[in-house]
Amino acid sequence: IGDGEGDAETAPRLFAALGVTADRLILEKKSRNTDENAAFTRGLVTPKPGETWLLVTSAFHMPRAKALFDKVGFATVPWPVDYRTSGKEGIG
Repeated sequence: IGDGEGDAETAPRLFAALGVTADRLILEKKSRNTDENAAFTRGLVTPKPGETWLLVTSAFHMPRAKALFDKVGFATVPWPVDYRTSGKEGIG
C-alpha cells in the first residue's frame, strides 16, 4: 500500500479496507526498528488482566520480534504471517 511510508502511516488504510475503524487503532509512530517498536509500544498500552495481545509479523521475523517484546515485559501470542517457501513443494 505504502510507497516509502512507515507502518503507522500505511496501517490505517489497510485496516479500514478490512473494516476496522480508526478508533480501534493505537499507532506507534516513533520507532526506527523492532527493538524501539517493542519498547515504545509497551509505553503506549497496558494490557488488562485476561487480555490476549497478538504479535503479528512475518514468520521469518517472528523469533526476533517475540524476543524483543518479551524483553520489555509485553506478553504476546505470536501470530506469524507471510510464510516464505521455495515454491518447489506442493500439497497433495
